[in-house]
Amino acid sequence: MTPKADDEHVATKATKANNGPLIGKIITPKEKDEPMVEKDIYLLNRPIFAFNFAPVPHVYSPCPFAIKLESFLRINGIPYESIYGAKFSSKGMMPYIRLDHPGEGTEIPDSNMVIGRLLEELGKSSSDSHLTPQQRAMTHFLIRMLEEHTQQIGFYYRYGLQMESFLDALDIEHRFRPGASKYWGNAQPQVTLNKTKIRGLSRHSDEDIWKFSNG
Repeated sequence: MTPKADDEHVATKATKANNGPLIGKIITPKEKDEPMVEKDIYLLNRPIFAFNFAPVPHVYSPCPFAIKLESFLRINGIPYESIYGAKFSSKGMMPYIRLDHPGEGTEIPDSNMVIGRLLEELGKSSSDSHLTPQQRAMTHFLIRMLEEHTQQIGFYYRYGLQMESFLDALDIEHRFRPGASKYWGNAQPQVTLNKTKIRGLSRHSDEDIWKFSNG
């Protein structure tokens, strides 16, 4: 999808492969308190703007939740436009979407919330409408396992132990706004290590943690 650019956003897109330079710059949306979306607001058949970090070398996005959301939109044939930037949603999350307008539109944060709402609206036309109740239960189980266990171990390795290598490999210094790489690199490892400790995983050796993930 072609990123959207207007007077409040200049979208950033890769003109080469993911390891190529980016043309343009990132301008984050203006600060504004947005009301929470009401249940009677429909998403389908309206312009959807999906907010995500700019593409980086080796991966489409450093945010796996953004990849999940955009994959769902593509699989279900739902039109959307990508807005690349570094401003998080009102809930401090990435990705999120806005309806109708990238700067003023109604905001819906969290990939799971967006996907859940769209599944309700799609009904029998959704990509998983053919699943049996047992298959739906298994799908839900696998998603929760991946997001609440396996992925958290991945974050521990990426952000807690290998943050410097991660930033270098994805060329974050030249892909995000000035100073973002240094700030992120200094703050994120300790945040991740604290979360790992709260979850109880850091009670174990790294070798045992890798076994938890690998099965």
